[in-house]
Parts: sequence; C-alpha cells; structure tokens
Amino acid sequence: MTHPKLRLAAAKFALDLTTVDDMVNAAHTALDDAFYADGLAAIVSVPNLHLWDAAPHFTAALRELGQTFTSQDEALRFLRLGCFGAVAEGVINPHDGLGQH
Repeated sequence: MTHPKLRLAAAKFALDLTTVDDMVNAAHTALDDAFYADGLAAIVSVPNLHLWDAAPHFTAALRELGQTFTSQDEALRFLRLGCFGAVAEGVINPHDGLGQH
C-alpha cells in the first residue's frame, strides 16, 4: 500500500529536490494516516531538524514502508505522470501543476 504524500516526497527525495519541510510534512501526514515507521517518528519528534540529519531516517522509513524508487528515472516518471495526470483531469491548471514539482 502506498501513501500519496509520502510517495511524492520519496520521488522528490530520489531526485534531490526535497527539503526538510517536505520530509516533516510527509512524515506527519503518513503517521496521521497510520503509516508508521521509526524513521518517520524520529523526523517529527526532533525540532529544527537539518536535511542531513533527516535524510537517513527518511531513507530508512521509505525502505521499511516500501516507498522507495529503484532509480531516478522511476522517480521522475512518477512526478511527471502525477503532474500531467492532474492537469489532464482538470484537477489543477498547468501552471500550478508544473510549479508543484
């Protein structure tokens, strides 16, 4: 089972496009939705966490939950399909869709 916000953060992480705020927000959302991993708990429990401190916890959590991408190509494909799919369905306009990623 995948978690959309965590999956998005995982794709951005695989492409080195994520921020610590992305990780913290994804961790909070995933935990709120009963997706538990020790790494997510570690990320949300430490205030003012730096990216280099959060990255190992985030990586471990993604592995534990099966949310990792096998390559940067796979991560990019996920982002591209998510963005273009939402635009094609009319959920978001093209400018906003491209601005999200």
